[in-house]
Amino acid sequence: MDHAPTSPQTTGPPSNGAAGHEQNGTLAVHPVESISLFELAEIFLRRWRMIGLIVGGSMLTVLALTFILPTGYRAVATVLPPEQEGGGLGALVGSGGGSLSGGLRSLGHMGGNAEVFVDILSSRTVADTLISRFDLTRIFAVDHPAEAVIPLSQATDITSADDGLITLTVTLQTGFLADRAEKEQIRQLSADVANRYVVELDRINRRTAVEHARFSRTYISEQLIQTRRDLDSAYAGLQAFQQTNRAVNLGEQVRVGLAAAASLKAEILREEFQLRLLERDRGPLDPFVRESQAKIAELRRQYQAMQFGGSGGGRGDFTLPIDRVPALARQQANLERDVKIQEELYQFLQQQYHYERIQEARDVPTVRPLDEAVPPYRRASPKRFLLLLATGLLSSVLAVAVVLLTEFAEREKRRSPESYAKLRASWRRPTAPTERP
Repeated sequence: MDHAPTSPQTTGPPSNGAAGHEQNGTLAVHPVESISLFELAEIFLRRWRMIGLIVGGSMLTVLALTFILPTGYRAVATVLPPEQEGGGLGALVGSGGGSLSGGLRSLGHMGGNAEVFVDILSSRTVADTLISRFDLTRIFAVDHPAEAVIPLSQATDITSADDGLITLTVTLQTGFLADRAEKEQIRQLSADVANRYVVELDRINRRTAVEHARFSRTYISEQLIQTRRDLDSAYAGLQAFQQTNRAVNLGEQVRVGLAAAASLKAEILREEFQLRLLERDRGPLDPFVRESQAKIAELRRQYQAMQFGGSGGGRGDFTLPIDRVPALARQQANLERDVKIQEELYQFLQQQYHYERIQEARDVPTVRPLDEAVPPYRRASPKRFLLLLATGLLSSVLAVAVVLLTEFAEREKRRSPESYAKLRASWRRPTAPTERP
């Protein structure tokens, strides 16, 4: 029986030319070929125009944008750490001794501290003044002054160093496509705004100092009147006692104790006076208030020990307690003690009254600028060099990716033209129109 000849079957792998043909209705998948460094270099050299076009075009576009975008200018002013005494807002500081004769102590005045100065500079009051003075609604392109507060706060940076030095930075921007005149205006305006911040800080701080001194003077004046009445009453009581009982010999030890008790009582009254001013300025929970309360409690303990004796370690250990003095002498000692207390308290209040009058009347700067802001020489933004550098790096990566994808597509086209043609046809095939009923 004759058999029909059969065609030889190929059992080996398909040739490279047929690797991309359709087999059993599907597209053959080809393994990705590896590319050596020399081949990569050859690809990049061959397509250098494409790389240059992508990188150069991107950098030229960004360069053109830097001339269109708003230009920012930054002005910087620095303020020295505020003084710890001399009025104004800040920490309440005293430098008095343990008795009224130890020197004049600043009562109720608020020496500066950097944190309070920063709060003043960041306040709405200062912002409203600057917006009105420099017409910043036009600069920030807003309709109402209240809308310019947030842009101004964003354009201002206020920092305080550990040593108390305050740095104030103001950055203002032009509009798009700004000309030379507009740039010069913004450059000068940024310096003017920064310097005006310092002026407003001094104005508010000085006004607060005067108001505080006026209040303290009024309060001390009222206390002076009352103390004078108490002193006259003490004088009258002592005089009446002496007229009735003649002179009583108290003894040297009693007189020493009497003077010490009067001095201690006067110190207690002074500390209580200062405590009232502290509570008004700082509140009952402030550390200075708590420290003053603790000091008053210790002074009262010593005074009790001096009055009635005891082993409290106070000044009563070295003097005769007043309650051990005979009745008549004790009455005279109490009267003389009251006179001495009122005399020392009155003397202290007089000194403080004159001090507050000086503080109220003086008109000296309370803020000490270290460096005034000057119109900036260079722009703060846009940073042209950094933008071009970043654009060059990113566009170079993009150009390499485009070159490699293009090279891969062309190689696939050469290896499997039918598959490449079908792929392009599927991309370009229009969608069938929907038939209307």
